[in-house]
Amino acid sequence: MECHEIELWQGVQALLTVNQWKWVKYSIVIVLSNQEIAELEDVSIAAVYSWAKTAKRKLKMEWGKLELLYDLSRMRRAG
Repeated sequence: MECHEIELWQGVQALLTVNQWKWVKYSIVIVLSNQEIAELEDVSIAAVYSWAKTAKRKLKMEWGKLELLYDLSRMRRAG
């Protein structure tokens, strides 16, 4: 993973709760199913769906801030 990608994921992580970040990390970065996440974390599938729902909602609301973080990191690399 390149430095700017790490910064982007750190920005995402900063926006989320611990459990919402677990869902992002496991489902998007590592590519596990919700069922696999539930088994790994020893929680119900309903809990994982809740993490996913709230993470998606929060990321949609905050996407403009994430784009700004990404643009700033690109400018720092270029500058």
